[in-house]
Amino acid sequence: TGVQRRRPNGASVLVSLCLDITGQIEAQAELESIVQCPIGGIFRARMDHGFTLIYANDYYYALHGFTREGLRNQFGNKTIHLVHPEDIDRLDEQLRNTIEQGKETVSLEYRVVRPDGKTVWLLMNGSLSEHRGNMLLTGMVIDISHQKFREARRCCKSRRQRALCVKNRGPVD
Repeated sequence: TGVQRRRPNGASVLVSLCLDITGQIEAQAELESIVQCPIGGIFRARMDHGFTLIYANDYYYALHGFTREGLRNQFGNKTIHLVHPEDIDRLDEQLRNTIEQGKETVSLEYRVVRPDGKTVWLLMNGSLSEHRGNMLLTGMVIDISHQKFREARRCCKSRRQRALCVKNRGPVD
């Protein structure tokens, strides 16, 4: 695209500026491949009462058992509705403490209840920032359900071994 101009001698010239944006296109493609990587769900949420989701990659929605449209239609992108009811107060307190202490990063473990009824444990690592007067949480969530299941089994096994030890008055394998 350019601007047609006439020179003093009457000749017509096209004045234009061309920029090589190959690097920008490649950087955008690289960023998109990182954002859509199935390692974890990447998100940005407003730190309002409902933790309103501003952006999330496809894997974020998959971890929670929703599509973009489903979450928007069912909950108006209010992600607080995804959190297990027993974990809401604890999460709220931890996030409030993080903000009050002036910390920029936060790490939380919590459960979500998916639409299929399955409970999934998530680990969220994120950073807090302010943009246009809104406090934002940007981060990544990963499924740690398998780890939590192993921890629970180890704990139960340990309790069972302790109970047998007391009953038999000695160590039990």
